[in-house]
Amino acid sequence: MHKPTLVRRLLLVFTCLIFIALNLAVVCVFRSSPSNLCGTAQENLTHGSFDVENRHPADLGDVAVVGQSFNEIVDSVVPRVKISDVDCKLLFEGDLDELHYAEEIMTQTQRHFLSDERMFLKSKNCTKFVKERQYILSSLTKEEEEFPLAFSIMVYKNAEQVERLLRAIYRPQNFYCFHVDNKSSPAFLNAMTSLSSCFDNVFVANTHVNVVWAEVTVLDAELVCMEELFKRYYKKWKYFINLTGQEFPLKTNMELVKILKAYGGANDMEGTLKRRNMDRFTKEWDGHLHLTGQTLPPAPFGIVPTKGAVHITATWGFVNFTLTDPIAKEFLKWTRKTHRACETFFTSLNHNPHLMVPGSFTGSAEALETKPFMTRYKIWVDESIPFCGGKFVRAICIFGLEHLPRLFVRNELFANKFHQEFQPYTLDCMEEWHYNKTRLGYSLPFNTQHYRSLPFVKDKII
Repeated sequence: MHKPTLVRRLLLVFTCLIFIALNLAVVCVFRSSPSNLCGTAQENLTHGSFDVENRHPADLGDVAVVGQSFNEIVDSVVPRVKISDVDCKLLFEGDLDELHYAEEIMTQTQRHFLSDERMFLKSKNCTKFVKERQYILSSLTKEEEEFPLAFSIMVYKNAEQVERLLRAIYRPQNFYCFHVDNKSSPAFLNAMTSLSSCFDNVFVANTHVNVVWAEVTVLDAELVCMEELFKRYYKKWKYFINLTGQEFPLKTNMELVKILKAYGGANDMEGTLKRRNMDRFTKEWDGHLHLTGQTLPPAPFGIVPTKGAVHITATWGFVNFTLTDPIAKEFLKWTRKTHRACETFFTSLNHNPHLMVPGSFTGSAEALETKPFMTRYKIWVDESIPFCGGKFVRAICIFGLEHLPRLFVRNELFANKFHQEFQPYTLDCMEEWHYNKTRLGYSLPFNTQHYRSLPFVKDKII
């Protein structure tokens, strides 16, 4: 018997390697832990099957190539993100050795970020900028294309971090409004204006409110973008989500769409009666944290004021009521004389069912204390278990590396907040995880049962 030639030996080795790689890929797809998603940018994965109903290569325009599978197309459209300095997979798993290694690097190395001036210059050449920053310029699926979202983003500094947020949530079918604080530097405003000009569905609001924490100006700024999104894109979007420039998504766009469809027309807003301070509603305030000395009359139309976060996930119907209904307009006038109007206006409209506001909660007042709030994950210093894997700034947690293992398992839609200068690998790893989840998510199941069973979904006004 003749000995195998060198060529035959090489072919045999190559065949074995392909077999091993395919088996590893199959194992990877079924290891669905979000901490790894088997998703480093250096791996070439064989994706699992995809629901034919969601295939929509026409969305991809010139990107779609005859003979390519849907997963191959997605893989070519969604950017591959891999942090080279540290192993994000291990950090998400809570590996202490990798955590200490990352902390050592951050201590010894100074990270340089783009200045607002540099962001302005880079975004002047839109074609080059969008390509280099690897924006996802496809709706990817028919389901996502037919369920557009509207985002309001309150910003005032750090154009690069704001751009990283936009890049993570950007899709051509959605709509984005930036409210730039009137106190922002000219360089920041120029950067945001230049960035927005690169997209037909992104814009900077015409009005710039001088926002001061806890004053009525916070609510004013929120209403600016809400109204512009409502008027510019009338009936062109399904849900409204308001963000700040220091947040990051915990869900992909596909997951957001599936979750919001599971809501079935319900709004998600925080609301409480027991933890509200009645001085907010019984004494008149001037909108600037000062009492006028006058007694505030009861809220109009029998509205019982509630307290809740300004962050909301609201249907188009809720926004329409908020901006156009005479009841909402009259209640807004009353709210302006309360303390922290931003924590009263939206939530009260959503938790007074006799107003018949679309998507509002019809459950009992007692249920408000235990009703989950999915719009935002954030940690306040006064919570019963104030673990913060980072640091507290003005009583709220700035997430750091130690918090990564908790972030990826959360059911909320977005996390607040991040400072890209603080433990910068935190936001880096969030980007890696989010983009890999976007790329691989079309091949993995996503169960919406948790969201369908939420109290505000079961008890709502349609």
